[in-house]
Amino acid sequence: MSNKNADTLNTRFSTVLKALKNKGVSQRRIMDELDLSFITDETYFSSIKSGKRKNIPDELIKALHQKYNINPAYLKMESDCIFDTFEAKIESFMNVIDDWNVLKSDSNEYLHLTIDKNIVDLLIELYKVKKVTDDGISSFENEKESLKELYEAEPDPKEYVLIPRNNFIEIVTNTVEKEKYLHQVIDAALYSDYPSDETN
Repeated sequence: MSNKNADTLNTRFSTVLKALKNKGVSQRRIMDELDLSFITDETYFSSIKSGKRKNIPDELIKALHQKYNINPAYLKMESDCIFDTFEAKIESFMNVIDDWNVLKSDSNEYLHLTIDKNIVDLLIELYKVKKVTDDGISSFENEKESLKELYEAEPDPKEYVLIPRNNFIEIVTNTVEKEKYLHQVIDAALYSDYPSDETN
């Protein structure tokens, strides 16, 4: 935890505003997007940063969390993490997928995802690039930008099932039946006109 003698609610609020500015979110935009009645202009933020206002309203903390994933605990001096990483991960997940549901197999449940195949192919190529750039041969950011141009095509939604690696062999083994019944091998409907022994 940070030294609270030097680290105050006011300095933390300033740090949050700087972090959002680095993401391209200005104070004016924050005001407009949060649309809180008690924030009438940017001087409200200035009064918090300067220490004139000693407390940050819970409504503002909640709004910053909902809109920008700012960690409420950070603004309450209870955490050193500015962003709520769990919420950020969920938001990233929802931005990547087109649709999702759950498939059941016996007592297990697995995610069934619809994702643009271009994204999947891009991630595969990025993994290959990462291995190369880790060796210092090239810049990952440069390679990423080049690949993005190649895979920015018309969306091609495909369905995928997310299966834990340690469960995969067990799932496949249980899915393939070791014994088959006659009706699984022969479709009786194909032989409906075949004469029986009782037919003269």
